[in-house]
Amino acid sequence: MKKLKILLTSLILIVLITGCKGLRNTDTTEGSNITTTKNIESTSQIITEPPIIEQTTEKKSQATQEITTETTTEITIEEITEPATEKVYGIQDNVIVKGMAQDILNNMSIEEKIGQLFIVNFEALDSSKGAIYEFKEINEKIIRSIHKYHVGGVVFFARNIETIDQTKNFVNTLQEYSKIPLFISVDEEGGKVSRIGNNTNMSTTAFESMESIGNTNDPQLAYNAGDIIGSEIKELGFNLNFAPIADVKSSNKAFIGERSFGSDPKVVSQMVPKFVEGLQKNGVSATLKHFIGLGIPEEDFHENSINISKTVAEYRKTDFLPFESGIKAQVDMIMVSHSFNIGITENKVPTSMSKLMLTDILRKELGFEGIIITDVMNIKPLTEVYTSKKASVEAIKAGVDILLMPQDLEDSYNALLDYVKEGKITEERINESVLRILEVKLKRGVIGEDTKLINNIESLNN
Repeated sequence: MKKLKILLTSLILIVLITGCKGLRNTDTTEGSNITTTKNIESTSQIITEPPIIEQTTEKKSQATQEITTETTTEITIEEITEPATEKVYGIQDNVIVKGMAQDILNNMSIEEKIGQLFIVNFEALDSSKGAIYEFKEINEKIIRSIHKYHVGGVVFFARNIETIDQTKNFVNTLQEYSKIPLFISVDEEGGKVSRIGNNTNMSTTAFESMESIGNTNDPQLAYNAGDIIGSEIKELGFNLNFAPIADVKSSNKAFIGERSFGSDPKVVSQMVPKFVEGLQKNGVSATLKHFIGLGIPEEDFHENSINISKTVAEYRKTDFLPFESGIKAQVDMIMVSHSFNIGITENKVPTSMSKLMLTDILRKELGFEGIIITDVMNIKPLTEVYTSKKASVEAIKAGVDILLMPQDLEDSYNALLDYVKEGKITEERINESVLRILEVKLKRGVIGEDTKLINNIESLNN
């Protein structure tokens, strides 16, 4: 009996020493309390079975149970405190990106190259339903148009987005029928312009206006908004977001309203790059809009022809600042407006068709090397003055890379094809834009590293 007591005492001391070590090593980082509670519950269920060595008192049994629980918690905390690995989208090495883009370009026909210059709505791919129709799934006409025009991407509106499963299926099917993976784009700014977020069926995060974020003077909130929006729309299959607004609001009467981060150029310049970073880390391209700045007009610039009376010197102190900060954050795209500035260009040529605005100012002065995309081209201020052919040709000649929603896809596509074949636009000029497009698609994972678009993909990787 005496030996048995000594044996029991020794065993209890061993358990106590082990438990104390566990207590000293227990992690106290945030979140450990929640995990500890869960593990206490699960451990208590395990140790309610009779112990192997009979305990002489109930108190000893309770002590052993508590110590065993603490030891289990220590192991669990060590497991959950390991740093999480963030998913990396696309190819990060610029040398590889440029090499692969060139190899893909070398395998493309001129028809495929021209097609990459277009991002269109579904009505352009199937015009049988009229100017506006609620396409929610692919059909034979859309498939035939994708194959015929080789479009670079499509844009979704609220009318095309019904449920999570419907949207994912629509996106996935579109990609299956396109030889070169598509930009799947949407306007998801946060606030009132949220094609996905304003649909309660989609279960995504609803944000207040970007102006409300700007009013906090906290760029981290802009980053968080971009990060959350990016991760949620990426899950649905989107890889291009026409956001954020980089316009500096001039007054409370400005049409851009609460979509802008605010009226202080410095604040807007702090918010814009953080939103871009949050968005693009999720494999979703960001788009600064609307160059050269639409913070002044009080009228709807989609319905009215806008002349902005501002000098280049004034732009450099205000409107250029957010675009410059976004460019430094390596934004993928900049959307150019159809407004004009007679004081700068000395004519009524829209920014989207002005070589001075796009090549001399945006490219050379501000140093932007990414994709220049137009605002939608089927709007009244353009269609009243230009044919679809003329508008598309002039925009490309001025330095645009992507034409968003031309008035007539067939006319615009054929016009550019004819201009190249006739030597009025060089194929080298088209190649410049296509390379920019392919590089972004590779960087964001739209085109995978194992793409079949390159014949010698194995030798390239070696």
